[in-house]
Parts: sequence; C-alpha cells; structure tokens
Amino acid sequence: MKTSKVLSFACLITMTTVGAVELSVEDAVDRALSVNRGYEATRVRTEGYRDTLIAARGAFVPKFDLSANAMKVFGLANIEIPGEPFGMEENIEFPMGFDESAEVGVTLTQPIYLAGYEWAGLNLAHRLIDLGVEEERGARERVIYDTVSLYYGLLLAKERLRVAETGLAVATSHYLSTEDRYDAGLVSEYDVLRARVEVSNLETERDRAGDYVDAATRALRNQILLDEDEAMVLTDRMEFELELFDLDQALVDAAERRTELLQFDRNIEVSDAYTDLEKTSDNPTILFMAGAKLYANALSLDKDEWDDQYNVMLNLSWPIWDGLVTHGKVKQKESITDALRIERDAAADGIELEVKGIFDALLTAEKAVRTSEETVAMAERGLEIAQARYDYGLMSNLEVMDAQSALTEARFGYYAALYDYNIAKLDMLRATGRIEEAYGY
Repeated sequence: MKTSKVLSFACLITMTTVGAVELSVEDAVDRALSVNRGYEATRVRTEGYRDTLIAARGAFVPKFDLSANAMKVFGLANIEIPGEPFGMEENIEFPMGFDESAEVGVTLTQPIYLAGYEWAGLNLAHRLIDLGVEEERGARERVIYDTVSLYYGLLLAKERLRVAETGLAVATSHYLSTEDRYDAGLVSEYDVLRARVEVSNLETERDRAGDYVDAATRALRNQILLDEDEAMVLTDRMEFELELFDLDQALVDAAERRTELLQFDRNIEVSDAYTDLEKTSDNPTILFMAGAKLYANALSLDKDEWDDQYNVMLNLSWPIWDGLVTHGKVKQKESITDALRIERDAAADGIELEVKGIFDALLTAEKAVRTSEETVAMAERGLEIAQARYDYGLMSNLEVMDAQSALTEARFGYYAALYDYNIAKLDMLRATGRIEEAYGY
C-alpha cells in the first residue's frame, strides 16, 4: 500500500487454500476500519456535529409562520342598555363580539441581531465539527494500532510454532539416532532416556506454541470480523528494517500531532465557544417582523367578504438584570475550560515521558535484534559442530542436546526481539501522530 514497509510481502505459499482470505497488514487494517463499530460510532457522531452547523446557520435566515383559525362561540355574552333614550320600550342588547369568525395570516420574522447568539452558535458548530474530526482520527489511529499489533502477534505466534516444530524435528532425529547408537552399544540407556525427555519437552513447547497461534488467530479474526469458516492466510512477515528516529524531532511531532493533545485543544475551543454562548444572555436582541392576514366575522361570512390587515414591527429586547445568572454560568464554563487546560498540560508532560521511553525501547530492541541474529548464527554453528563431534564419538549426548536447546532458545529470542522492535516502531509512530501517514490514511 502506501507504507514505509514494516512488513514486506513474502511469497511463502506454494499451495493456497481454495477460498482463503489473503491478508497483508494493510488489508487487515482496511478491513478492520470498515467493520469496527467503535470507529463507525465516532464517524456517526461527527456527522451529528455537522448537522449542528445546519441548525446554527438557520439563525441568520428569515422565518415564516402560517396561522389559521376558525371559531364558533356558544352563549355569547351581550351588553344590555335601556331603550328609553332611543324611544324604545324594550332594552337594547349588543353582542360582545361575534359568535363566528375566521382568520388566515402569515408572519415574517427576520433576526437583525440576536445578542450575538447566532454568531456564537455558528462558532460552536464549527468547533464541534473540528472536535469530531479529531475524535474520528483518534478512533482510526486506535484501530490501525490494534490491528497491526494483532497481526504482528499472530506472525510471532506462527514463528514460535515453526521454531518449536523445527526444534522438535531435530530432537526427534537425534533421539532416533541415539537409539540406533544404543542398539549398537555405543551409548548408554541414560542417553536414550535423556534424548526422549528432550523430545517430550519440545512436544509440549510445540503444543503451547500451537495454542498461542490459535489465540492470536481468534483475536485477529475478531478484529476484522472474519468468519470462523473462512481460511485466513497472512501474506506479510516480520523483518528487521531499521528506521532511525531523532528524539528531538519525535518530541516536536508528538507535541504538534498527537491526537490526545489535539482533542484537548479542540475540547478547549468548544468550551470557550460555550462560554461565549452564555455571555450573549446579557445582550440585546433586535427583530424585524411583518405580518399579513385575512379575517372575517359572522356578518362578513354571510356575504363571503374578507378583510385584510398588514403590520410591520421592529422589536428591541434587552435584559437589564438577571440576578447574576449569566455571570454565574459564564464563570462555571470558564472553570471547565481552565480544568481542561490543566489536564492538557499534564497529558503533554506524560506524552513527553512516553516518547522518551519508547525511544529508549527502540534502541534496546534494535540492539537485541542484532545480538540475537549473531546468537542464532553462533548457535547454528555450535549445533553443527556438536552433531559432527557426536557422530565421531567426541562429544556426549548431553552436550548435543544442550546445543539443540540453545539453538531453539536463540531462535525464540530472535523472533521475540524482532517483534519487540516492530512494536516499538509502531509505538513511536502512534506516539508522534504519524501512524496514519505510515499506513496511507
């Protein structure tokens, strides 16, 4: 893919299982990102933050409200006045309103100034989106790190199994050879028993290594959600590819790119935006409103006649005193922001120590790989010499088995050191915020 290869492609399969899923480390990462629920939840949350921007923009545009009502009043009250002044014997009754009426209207409201709330809300929406993007990046980094670690873990388990099987094959061959020499009267029964014990020990080691392979396989399958009935073939292998890191530059990268610190920064910006939002409660609001309506009453309804009415209004509202409610809320938000800044500084100090520790671990792991390479070469040569001297009767059976055991342990040590080095490099990429870049995201 697009990575400075920590692992390189290895043509190590001559007969491929039909229907097997072949996975490079990059394939595993791609698949994990596509199925990881935690990462998907973070992406959905980020989309939700983007929706807040739509709502925030709505504060700037006019609002239209349509209203309609029809009313029928039963038992309408009347006003009764004497009829005598008007030359009438009976009192005169006037209804207090109309027992039937209808109205249809539309109202336009255009915000001119909403106490700064609209701008503060827009700023908050942008800050939330920035936070969501960084949270999504952090979730993606975790998936990449976990997947690559599990891939390495399975490779290590497979190498341990291979070494155990090789050691067992050598020990078994030596055991059979020892039996032949015993039958020929060249060695004692103790030598045969000792060789058989070595075979038994290596059989146990092989079985234990097989259990590690099964556990590591299940872990990787679970990470990429691969069904149990699907065969999985890893196409990469661990190699020692030296990568030099500069400690000073690593510290700078960590301070500038580490997602935990950037998430603190985004959260601080969000907290500041919430504070600005609270501050707007003391500011005035100015609204322009215009309306139009058609209405009719009992008299005009009978004639199917409607009257119209129009209005224009400029509204100013300014809360002069709210009992220090706004002041208290602002102080509360500011205290949250101050706490975030303190936590951010503490996290930065911890990350600096972490980077230094990883750098030391890298140097140690590099040295261990080089040393174990030499140890394996010496152990291989030692076994060759021991076997040859044993064949000529110049070395004891115990010395040969010691040489075999030393070679097996040396090979175990080499792959463990190789794993430690690759994990240390992965740790450094994560610690400096460059793991996405290394794997092409």
